[in-house]
Amino acid sequence: MTQKRSVVPDKVTVKGKTETINFDEIGITNDFMFGTVFRDKEKCKELLQRILKIRLAEIEVVEPQKVMKTTLIGKGIRIDIYAKDSEGNVYDIEMQTTEVF
Repeated sequence: MTQKRSVVPDKVTVKGKTETINFDEIGITNDFMFGTVFRDKEKCKELLQRILKIRLAEIEVVEPQKVMKTTLIGKGIRIDIYAKDSEGNVYDIEMQTTEVF
């Protein structure tokens, strides 16, 4: 007899609001899940190596949704993840999703 696993949704604070997230119902494209997975350097490195079919010598995880200003008056950019390979190439990895209507 197989036993059904009961999952208690976690409460998290996102942008100042407390939300309930059921991790069995969301995927990697969920903003919170994406940020959570990519905080772990080893998991992040392995996933990127498999997707890009390359070897990464070094990986540095940037804060999720981190805004970097390029100039004093510039709008700035948001980086999801920064990765650097053994040849010195730098990768800016962004999660993109599209809603289907």
